[in-house]
Amino acid sequence: MNLAIVGTAQISHQFTKAAIKAGFSPIAVLSRDSSRGREFLDNYDNNSDIKGMVYTDMNELVKNPDIDVVYIASPNIFHFSQTMICIEAHKHVLIEKPCFSNSVQLQQVLELAEKKGVFVLETLRLFYNPAINAVRESLSKIEPIRHVAFNYMRYSSKYDEYRAGQPNSSFSKEFGGGALPDLGVYVVYACIDLFGFPDTVSSHSVSFPDTNDITTTLILGYKEFNATLTVSKVAAAYCPSEIVGEKGVILIENDFLRGNVYVNTKEGKEMVFDATGVDDMYVQQVALLSILKGELNSSAHIRAKKFMVESTKVLEVGLRKLL
Repeated sequence: MNLAIVGTAQISHQFTKAAIKAGFSPIAVLSRDSSRGREFLDNYDNNSDIKGMVYTDMNELVKNPDIDVVYIASPNIFHFSQTMICIEAHKHVLIEKPCFSNSVQLQQVLELAEKKGVFVLETLRLFYNPAINAVRESLSKIEPIRHVAFNYMRYSSKYDEYRAGQPNSSFSKEFGGGALPDLGVYVVYACIDLFGFPDTVSSHSVSFPDTNDITTTLILGYKEFNATLTVSKVAAAYCPSEIVGEKGVILIENDFLRGNVYVNTKEGKEMVFDATGVDDMYVQQVALLSILKGELNSSAHIRAKKFMVESTKVLEVGLRKLL
């Protein structure tokens, strides 16, 4: 399928490399700066799939009949408007997380996508990562669950720029940046995937005056345990995430669900997932392409939409306090 890329940040490069490997054919890029768009495409000159079309206007890009799907990795604040333009033009859309800032926007997108007969999918590696399946299959070894502590705390490569006074959308409140919108999606998705939608949600954040947040802790309440989810873009955590049960503990190495997974019980410590050599970006691209081509059954798309809806509901509790 022919792919257009919106945004030229590092995540777009990672996505494009994996997309080519998985079988997508990138043919265009959109950037506010045409020279930056050209520079982006120059990285792939040795790949015959790159045709070199550069756009600075989304409305012009979607007029291209050769484009089948658009990957949106622009600042968060633009996701909704750009997605709606693509859907109106009958283009499939892959949206970098977080998909949208609230459930109202998401519902409008899903309704229009169904009407136009196109797919809208959030590009969240964790959702397709085999590590999450290893965790799920190990829960029975430690149940009943009594506590969950997920942390995804990374020192952002953009933080030094921000501290030096250079504007960047990664931290900007104006562009919808912050720790919760960026990293919170991972831990929320994992919690909902493993344990279902929570009974209660509370949020506690630390922020600078011009940011949404730099660190946020969400507490998701379930009938028999609480899940404490902590994300940060200004500090790195090295302790593993834990799922604590009466019969043992599941340990998830950092980066969150990109490291090894262990089960520790009275019988000893067992590795249940080895992350060595796993390219979760590529695994994601293969799954996304299969959904778009209709090679996976409809339940894969239904499941993806369900998690978009439920994770957005949880995240907007915290975002509502920030905005």
